[in-house]
Amino acid sequence: MTVDVFKAIIALAGLLICSARAHADPMCDNGSLQGTYAVKAQGEVLGTLDAAGVHPFAAPQPLNSIAQVTFFGNGTLTREDFTVVNGAPQVAQPPNNGPDGFRINQTGTYSINDDCTGTMQVVIPGANKANTTLNFALVLVEFGQRVFAVISSETVPVVGALAVNVSAELTRDVTRRR
Repeated sequence: MTVDVFKAIIALAGLLICSARAHADPMCDNGSLQGTYAVKAQGEVLGTLDAAGVHPFAAPQPLNSIAQVTFFGNGTLTREDFTVVNGAPQVAQPPNNGPDGFRINQTGTYSINDDCTGTMQVVIPGANKANTTLNFALVLVEFGQRVFAVISSETVPVVGALAVNVSAELTRDVTRRR
């Protein structure tokens, strides 16, 4: 074997070892989400959901939502939203109703895996502590500058679990100053 071929093999082995090490290091964690993100979500509420499956409504109910989510980098968040389902704004009762019809005082948690996937749970306060809970599956893009999400489950007081087909995109608001 010539010296040049041997050097090439050693260089290639070094590159492979460095590449494997780079892929083994975590890329994302809870700290990947920090700051305020603008949210746009669209989809449909399809029916109720229980152990027997989906019990569809006569017609799917369209859902459109905008929100602001503030991630604190430690697995906790706050959120406010304005959501319209089947043409009707979702209204909050005081003290959870904010300016211009936004539902406020929402809190939640999130967990980000090193492969930049994760979960998020948001609790929307309701009257008499009858809270709505939204669970999301997440994928971070650009190390958390943008997030793609789908609602994996929604639980509403009295009704129970809903079957939904809703996706959302979150974009970090880098111009916002707090």
